[in-house]
Amino acid sequence: NGSTLTIEAGTMVKFLADKKMQVKGTLVARGTSSSKITFTSNETNPSKGDWEYIKFFDESTDASYSGTSYTGGSIMEYCIVEYAEYGLDISNASPFINYSEIRYNGKTGSSYHYGIGIRTRGGSPIITNCDIHNNDMGLDIAYSYSGSTGNFISYNTIRDNSPRGGGEVDYATFSYNTIKNNTYSSSEGNEPAAGLKVDGGTFEHNII
Repeated sequence: NGSTLTIEAGTMVKFLADKKMQVKGTLVARGTSSSKITFTSNETNPSKGDWEYIKFFDESTDASYSGTSYTGGSIMEYCIVEYAEYGLDISNASPFINYSEIRYNGKTGSSYHYGIGIRTRGGSPIITNCDIHNNDMGLDIAYSYSGSTGNFISYNTIRDNSPRGGGEVDYATFSYNTIKNNTYSSSEGNEPAAGLKVDGGTFEHNII
């Protein structure tokens, strides 16, 4: 708490099996379009589920803005998160996730809580311009906790997620996203939608 970890553009962070990254201070991971930051498996031949996840806790520093421009707090920009059990877990926290790629996360035969590209529970994260693909399930954007103002999910592509489809959106402003080529063929969980299951919030200007 109260500390800042800054990860420079072009850095590759490799995780051993069963390891996770827990954010309770400020994470500043800002790559560029030509020099991304990669969070990945330490295995020579990586595969889904090699490590656990990156989790933002309630104690983490929320992103701040001047109008729509980021000014401080926790941010992941031009990052790649791959080969985890699930990519990002945002728990009553409000980081800014922008221009990032969340891919190849999952774990066959595991609990339905795993295998998700991005999972949120409360807080007011802003997730924009991301490519969320080839995970077991794309998104699980869930209920708001007391005092939170909802999730803002916009201008993302949610594609090629299987076997649990695009995922579920609940209590979010979900707009200008593209959902395509997702497949549902799983008996796990309760999200029987290849495209997206929507239950509450605002859903507008999306292409499915």
